[in-house]
Amino acid sequence: MANFSSKNEGTWFWFNKAKQDQGGICLRELSIDQANSIERDTTTSKNKAIRGRMVEQKKQDTAQAFLLTMQYCIVDWENVQLDGVDAECNAMNKARMMKSLDFVKFITEALDQLSESNDAVADANDEDKLREEEERVKNLGSSSPGDLEQ
Repeated sequence: MANFSSKNEGTWFWFNKAKQDQGGICLRELSIDQANSIERDTTTSKNKAIRGRMVEQKKQDTAQAFLLTMQYCIVDWENVQLDGVDAECNAMNKARMMKSLDFVKFITEALDQLSESNDAVADANDEDKLREEEERVKNLGSSSPGDLEQ
């Protein structure tokens, strides 16, 4: 039986797996609800007449959408410095850290790994369901006609 959780607490990605005391970042994948919320908060739409028809035009503040996405995906961090100064994990410092290309690269690579890992778990659950269904069908086929009647 597949067991799913609605919790999205995050996964730690360490800068050095062998020496976790050197720090790391706790990340979570962007949930569908949060993605929809960010889209609502960063997208404006207006109707414009084009060739006699009203057409809705949407415009998204992509920089703000990225920042809000990172605000959500970065849960916590340990031993992180920006320009030699310890940076507490808060909204202001998350925004400041986004200016560091090395930090952004680490985050995006870790989020890719997290997404691939979660996809692998979902695929494994799908395979388990398929095997269970195949077993059920096989067992039905090996039953005698009298076993199916109630």
